[in-house]
Amino acid sequence: MPVKYKAPGKGFLQVPGILMIVFSSILILILLLGATVLGSVGTMAGLADVDMAEAMEELMDGAQVMLDDPTVHRELLALGLGMIMIVLNLISGIVGTALCNKPGGPAVVCLLFGLILLAGGVLSLALSGFAWSGLLGLVLPILYTIGACLNLFARRPARDGAPVQ
Repeated sequence: MPVKYKAPGKGFLQVPGILMIVFSSILILILLLGATVLGSVGTMAGLADVDMAEAMEELMDGAQVMLDDPTVHRELLALGLGMIMIVLNLISGIVGTALCNKPGGPAVVCLLFGLILLAGGVLSLALSGFAWSGLLGLVLPILYTIGACLNLFARRPARDGAPVQ
């Protein structure tokens, strides 16, 4: 009976990958819920006999004043980067979980995702200012990258006299 091979970085890729999938899914649901709530504000305004044209004009005037502030640009950039990172976390979690027991070549994909997540996390931390929660957000990408490195440099054992891959 053949011995089932376990890649050395399997746990480092599988556990953070599953956690990334769970947390990213929750955050995506929260974002969708927030968008739904914002969409329902217009419906409620219509039910309250508010002049939508006038309300939108006031809203746009306020938005223009807000967009002229350079601090808002930085915050919007951080928000956009955060949304992109949520989607990347979800994708990398799925990829890491799928490729966690495959050493060598497939681990390059995981390493690439891990490095992108680390760079995005550091950039987000730099844009939003230092916070312990932001530093905590780097733990999963670090573990993920370690697992990818372990799998990248691992070799499968020889089977039935076949050469080592």
